[in-house]
Amino acid sequence: MRFAPIAAALLILVSGAASAATIEGPSQITASTDVPVCEAICAGFGADIADIVDGDSSNFNGFAGRTGVTGTITLDLIGTYNLESFTLFNDLNVLAEGVETFQLRFFDATDALISTSAVFNAPVGQVTGETYDFAGEVLGVSKVELDVLSLLNNSRIEIREVLFNGEEVAPVPLPAGLPLLGAGLLALGLLRRQRG
Repeated sequence: MRFAPIAAALLILVSGAASAATIEGPSQITASTDVPVCEAICAGFGADIADIVDGDSSNFNGFAGRTGVTGTITLDLIGTYNLESFTLFNDLNVLAEGVETFQLRFFDATDALISTSAVFNAPVGQVTGETYDFAGEVLGVSKVELDVLSLLNNSRIEIREVLFNGEEVAPVPLPAGLPLLGAGLLALGLLRRQRG
């Protein structure tokens, strides 16, 4: 068939290219959760879930949930990525509080589940972020659910910042002449069909 090489070339043109990236900050991640905010004991600190993706990992900048409540934090990625690792800055006060164990669920752009990570142990009393490498690259991720499974010292979810490492899958724009080429191939196919 004469059109097979042309079809293969078209597939190469529309496939995505990848570029190395650290995925962080509000231009690349949007965070949301149904976990209720910490009560008066937190004195107003940690009231905004968006602070875990604002690029600021300093103490008292992040999110604190209600005491004893675990739950899920959704991290919508702005774009599609092949992810290699996840970094968690745990504990707003660095007092051995916050997340104890967690797991990540990866979803594609259609919200289909790609895979689930191993269960990770969060660091205790950390100041810097701890990075968790995945068992192989997770491909085509557009959303991640951070499922907090348990809490340190029966405290609360306390996360200062999160980020990912990986490659952005950037769609290659179609060349201007590609639609015209497609129309021409369609016309040739119809003409051949009429003659045959």
